Amino acid sequence: MRRAFLVLVLVSSVFFPVFPAHAAWLQYQSSPADIFNSPDILPEYDITGINFGVSDTNPDEYWFFVQFTKPVSSNLFADGIGSWAGVFLDTNDDNKIDYSLETDDNPYSGNYYKGAKFSDRTTGSPISSTRCAAQTWTNLAAQANWIGFSIKKNCLSMNPNIRLQAYSDHISNDKAQFDYAPEALWRVSIDGGSISSPGSSSSTVTTGQLPSMNNQGASTITSPSNPPEDLVSLAAETTKSVVTVLCGNGIGSGWSINATLSSANTSDGFKSYVITNHHVIADCVSSRNIFLLLSNQTKVPAYVYTWDEANDVAGILTSTVIPPLNWRGVTPQQGWWVAAIGSPLGFPGILTTGIVSSVNAQTNLGTTNAAINPGNSGGPVFDRTGRVIGLATAKYVNSEGFGIFHGAPLLCQKIVVCQGSNQVWSGTIAPSNSSTPKPTASPTPKPSGNPNLIKKTQYINLSREVSDISASAKYIALTTKADSGLPVTSLSDDLSVCDYEYDQIVLYSQGSCTIYFDQEGNEYWNAASPTVLRFEVLAPTANKLIKPKITQASHTWAGFITTYEWISGANPLKSNKLTTLRISGMCTNSGKTIQGWKNTDAKGKRYPNGSRPTGATWKCVDGGFEGNVQISGGTRFYIAELPKSRIGTTIEFKVNQDLDFIEYVD
Repeated sequence: MRRAFLVLVLVSSVFFPVFPAHAAWLQYQSSPADIFNSPDILPEYDITGINFGVSDTNPDEYWFFVQFTKPVSSNLFADGIGSWAGVFLDTNDDNKIDYSLETDDNPYSGNYYKGAKFSDRTTGSPISSTRCAAQTWTNLAAQANWIGFSIKKNCLSMNPNIRLQAYSDHISNDKAQFDYAPEALWRVSIDGGSISSPGSSSSTVTTGQLPSMNNQGASTITSPSNPPEDLVSLAAETTKSVVTVLCGNGIGSGWSINATLSSANTSDGFKSYVITNHHVIADCVSSRNIFLLLSNQTKVPAYVYTWDEANDVAGILTSTVIPPLNWRGVTPQQGWWVAAIGSPLGFPGILTTGIVSSVNAQTNLGTTNAAINPGNSGGPVFDRTGRVIGLATAKYVNSEGFGIFHGAPLLCQKIVVCQGSNQVWSGTIAPSNSSTPKPTASPTPKPSGNPNLIKKTQYINLSREVSDISASAKYIALTTKADSGLPVTSLSDDLSVCDYEYDQIVLYSQGSCTIYFDQEGNEYWNAASPTVLRFEVLAPTANKLIKPKITQASHTWAGFITTYEWISGANPLKSNKLTTLRISGMCTNSGKTIQGWKNTDAKGKRYPNGSRPTGATWKCVDGGFEGNVQISGGTRFYIAELPKSRIGTTIEFKVNQDLDFIEYVD
């Protein structure tokens, strides 16, 4: 009944191969979604991810499924031009490809296995091998958008953790029209699956891989029945941590929790942990892939990590930094002031207020008269200090002001590792005449190690100074490094204005940008003094001369252009005469140089055979590049990052193009 009351109808596509009715998964894990592509990739070769599984029908085999955006056709990899797809295997978890499973040039037929290539890549080059008998299949009748590969478990020696990556290529060895998914090798535990079978009641993520409770929170609260002194400021800060959860056609809410991610999470690139209700993501637990809509209306991919259906709670990982909310503190009582923020009926950032109508410290359930409606599910219910006391979960039908929240202690063990659920709701109410406490960070205790060891002092260094800049710049290349070599964390004061990720500042809108950089230290290094970067993001430049259409590759996939500046010559949007532009951008960690390419000569005439390199290569220095290029109107200009020849940003200068038109497709 709870689900019918709260949730919009959820529809999801489950990418399982066709099995007998009794078949079940002994293991099934899905990679993070791949949503970035090379600009020239054809839709039928666009892959979105890779899944790993073991079925009870063939428990002696490892199965791998490459997911595509479109249904697979019989001759997709039997077209006579070398098209192929496969799975890269890193069997010893050293982040290097050891073997690959690849399609051959025979067409698929029905829902039956056919032979696949098995290649040894330990030498760095693919060498065909008979060491393992690999097979591949799909389901043409069901218009499946996946291809499967299988090998016997005993054919390879594998570590408990391996890494996987899917690959597709339209024309072999042309260094174009190819796709990886995900962008980096994806880490998988082959000894413990993520779900036991479709429809299981809870995930089986091991406790050691769960995020853990830390000491941040308030142990006391003053005048909990009074509204906050400044609700405007409290709501503005809390909203930054609240997201809209998009699963299929369903909409719910969620919030970023203040918890310490496990090393397994951080090594896979995850930075934030979002809490929601299980019923919000129930239709996505098979694919694991969902999207989050942030408070600044940015849509980011996320991964359903673990859940507890019995308590209707779930945890979601994302590589996006979302400011976290505290969730430890005094046990709430009847009469407390509370508020809820979520996306009722799909409208994000809606604030409602009320009181705690009832609370049961034994069941960790409570009720509130703060309005809760479909779409609020999973969002935070918080007290006057901004501390989350529970999740907005349900409402009674035909009863306004009778909402149900699931208390924060229900997150313990299945979603977050806790020292004890009684430590989540604990503490005391301070005397009413004391000042209202503010949530303050309390560092997690660290091992003291050698008592005679004197910790070193470290500082955080930024690669450049940043001054006021127009929002038209979109990105500012910036690398951070601590003297200790330990990773630096960042937090933007206002995500609607700017953020920092992937060694760059992302500019969203006009306003004041403040970013804090921290390094908490370890047993050998003291915590660094926070480095604060402040500057103004100015209104987009109104008189920008050139506004071409831009198609931008993934920031992690290849080098990309951040700014372009007219130097001299004609406007390439008005004529075919030669002009000079200064191009600035960023490179990935693997990039050494950037090569510009264009499809027209100096007179604006198209080359007969596609594009050609133009000018000398530009060096990648501290993750960035800059150089001049001469082009004419009607030119398609793009960059390629060397030595891997990965295509980055493409700019089209179309003659007589509308000067007010600019489009970014990421």
